Parts: sequence; structure tokens; C-alpha cells
Amino acid sequence: MRLSSKVLFTELVDESELEKYNGIRSILDNLSVFGAPMLGTLVYGVFGFSSVILILAILYVLAAVVIAFIPLESKNGGNDQIVEESFVQKFRIGLHFIRTEKAILKYFLLIMALNFFVASSEEVTNPGIAIQKYHLPTSIFGLVSIAFSIGVILSGIFIAKNSKIEFRKHISKLFVLNSLVMVLIGFSSVFLISFNAFVFFGLMLFFEVLLGFITILVNVPMTSFFQSQVPLNIQSRFFALLSFSANLIVPLGILYTGFLASAIGADVTYIINNILVIVIVCFAFWKEIGRGFRAFLLKKWKMSK
Repeated sequence: MRLSSKVLFTELVDESELEKYNGIRSILDNLSVFGAPMLGTLVYGVFGFSSVILILAILYVLAAVVIAFIPLESKNGGNDQIVEESFVQKFRIGLHFIRTEKAILKYFLLIMALNFFVASSEEVTNPGIAIQKYHLPTSIFGLVSIAFSIGVILSGIFIAKNSKIEFRKHISKLFVLNSLVMVLIGFSSVFLISFNAFVFFGLMLFFEVLLGFITILVNVPMTSFFQSQVPLNIQSRFFALLSFSANLIVPLGILYTGFLASAIGADVTYIINNILVIVIVCFAFWKEIGRGFRAFLLKKWKMSK
């Protein structure tokens, strides 16, 4: 459903408004993350499990009816042909497209690097810092995820209200800023150990809100870029390959981060992982960074004259 909805967005939304509507979608997704468990618990407690199943079935039917009435117009002039392809053929087509398109390949590899080094935060580094090092009660650790989700929702609202801003032009800076916030969380853990644990936890919650905000400023423009640059007829294969690769690399990242954290500590691991991400981003965008640095030096030189 998630993959097909991304492809539907490309068909229904103008390219110039993809970021805006992807931002709105991120708001609704995260409001669902907040509201659905609470509503489900309430329905289960009052009406029982059978009522939960009934409501789910009704919602699925309603979703199917709504999707059936979405007016889809082919961008290929109505000449679409259904071609039967095996899983291997679809995989090879998606892989070939990624390999031959340098811009797509660059962002694809960046997503993989981010998933490898950073996606383990919720499972390894965050609990390793907050619970194991600072001995905070597990009953309040859930506030970390809530703080992150608040940042995500605020970011979605910001993107929706500022659709004229081309966030993709600042993607390299946002990547670096995203990792710098995580580096700050790591350094805060290292240097605030002599303070009350709740001093660090309050700072961590602030950084998590900021992190959620910046993460969506990275994710939404990248998703919109893929939706606008990947041909519609192979988008489902591309997003399936992207999802498959991410799901494959995240467990490897968790394994690597877990071993490293057990040896040198979760906070130091967090710092090292995000410094590596910054190095990878600088390497991937070295031409853009070089141009920006030269423009900055030229501006300073003109101002000094």
C-alpha cells in the first residue's frame, strides 16, 4: 500500500507540488501513529477484539472504494500495455535503472548509508544512552519517540506551508545538519554524565524534536525527487527495490552498531556513525560543496574591498 501510494502521488500530483503533498502525507502518517494505538486500545477495552477486527475490515473496504474512484489518467496517452515479468526481471530492471542514472544512484547510496549508520538509533543507541548509561526508567523512554514524531509533524506542516521553497537544493546541508544533531546528542551524553539524568533527558528530547523536523526535510524532498525523476512505468519496481535494500541493510547496521556500542559505548558509537555519514555526504556532494565554498570566499573577498 505504501509503495503503490507513492506511485499514485506521481500520477495525481503536479511535479511542482510533490513536496507539499508528501509533507501533508507525513503529517497524517504520524498523526495515525499517535492516534491509532490509543483509539484501538479504547475500542478493544470497551467493545472487545471482534469489534476491532470489524472496524479494520470496514476501513479496508472504504479505502478500496475510495481508491477505485480515483480518476487515473495515463501519462502515456492510453497506450499502456500490461507486461508479465518475473520477480527477477523486475529486480534487474530496477537495478539497471539505478546503476545507469548517476543522480538516482547517488541518493540511493546515501539512503543506504543513512540506514546502515543511523537507523539503529531506536533499537541500540537511544536506549543504550538513556536507559543503560543514564539509568532512566523505561516508563518514560517512550517520550523519545513522541518527541521525534512531534518534530516530524511540525516539519510536515512547515513543508506544506512553504511549498515554494526548493528543499532539494539544500539536501546536502540538511543531511549534514541531521547528522550534526545526532553528534550533539552523543557529545551531550558524554559531557553531562555528572549532571542529573533528567537534565540530559530534557536536552535529548529537544534534540529529538529537532531531529524529527530535519529528518522529514531530508526524506520528503528525496521521495519527491524519486517520484519526479523515475519513469512512472518502473516506479513500483524502483520503490520496491529501495524498500527491499533498506530492509536488508538496517539489520546489518543494527548488528554493527550493537557490537561497536558494547565495546566503546552507545554515545561514542553515535558520534562515530554520524561523523562517517557526514564524510560520505561531503564525498557525494563535493562538487556542490566546492562551488558553495568558492562562492562564499568570493563574496567575502568582494566585501573586504
